[in-house]
Amino acid sequence: MTKFTMNGFGRILFALGFAGLGVLSLVYRGFASVWQPMPETLPHRELLGIISGSILLVSGICMLLPRLARRSTLVMAVFVSTWPALQIPFNLWATPLSAGMWTTLAETVMLISGGYILYRSKVPDGSGTEINADSAGYFNRAFQLAFAVALPVISISHFVYAFSKPAKTPPWIPFYVGLTFLTGVAHIAAGIGIVSRISSRLAATLEAIMIGLFALILHVPLIFFQPTNRGYWTALFIATACSGASFIVASSIPKRAIRAS
Repeated sequence: MTKFTMNGFGRILFALGFAGLGVLSLVYRGFASVWQPMPETLPHRELLGIISGSILLVSGICMLLPRLARRSTLVMAVFVSTWPALQIPFNLWATPLSAGMWTTLAETVMLISGGYILYRSKVPDGSGTEINADSAGYFNRAFQLAFAVALPVISISHFVYAFSKPAKTPPWIPFYVGLTFLTGVAHIAAGIGIVSRISSRLAATLEAIMIGLFALILHVPLIFFQPTNRGYWTALFIATACSGASFIVASSIPKRAIRAS
């Protein structure tokens, strides 16, 4: 039986999230909604969207195959690294005060960080064996910090949505305003924990679990009620990938970092 690891579990969630986005792009014959805000006037937009979806789907599937996992992870990480170049001019420039657009950018940073850390964990050392993610050193730390900085940005949308109009409140979630506010604080706490190295591995792990619960408690029921809503499916797959990225980041933090240093 394969031994369970946070890195391995994170890789599965990470891959499934991107593969799901790829399926949506192929079904709707376009780019990943919101995360790839290509202008409608782009020549051959539909064809390019299909190519984008194919990259996401094929890379996501190949990330689950041992012999292809390393190269596919690098392809995915590099591909997602191009998304901020689209999000900043087409999303943030148009609506710089939109909490949703800032959240999208921050989530993309989370995905980029998780992707490169996962790729680094697959690089063989001189003996031909995979190096331990704990020994990745400065490389991992740089992306851990990028991941941590993104978390408080995501919390902004929680504070905004907590006080949005009641029509946006899911009826099956009790104390929605309080929980939304509390999870926003949890994002900030996780970011502080990772930056300060105080219980940083635990902080990243709890972040991963929290995002996974978002997917199960919020996004899955929304899809149940509106199974043809592309936005709900997109949110589910992004949450799945972000949860995977969080587990990957957590796995890259040495266990000794649970204590203050």
